[in-house]
Amino acid sequence: MISEDRFISVKDVAHMTGRGVSTIWQSVKDGQFPTPKKISSRCTRWRLSEVQNWMNSPEEWPSYKGDTNNG
Repeated sequence: MISEDRFISVKDVAHMTGRGVSTIWQSVKDGQFPTPKKISSRCTRWRLSEVQNWMNSPEEWPSYKGDTNNG
């Protein structure tokens, strides 16, 4: 279980998931990855818990199978 939730950068997300930065952003755009939070005009971050949840069950995200009506 997560002891402390925190915000992480796109580089951290890429490292955790083994995906490239541009792939992360494309997955967000396609609805296949958690949407980040806009912290300021030049700072966007993901909640660690949301990324971990995605890593545990990526197939449960609405657009993973092309189904955009489940979410």
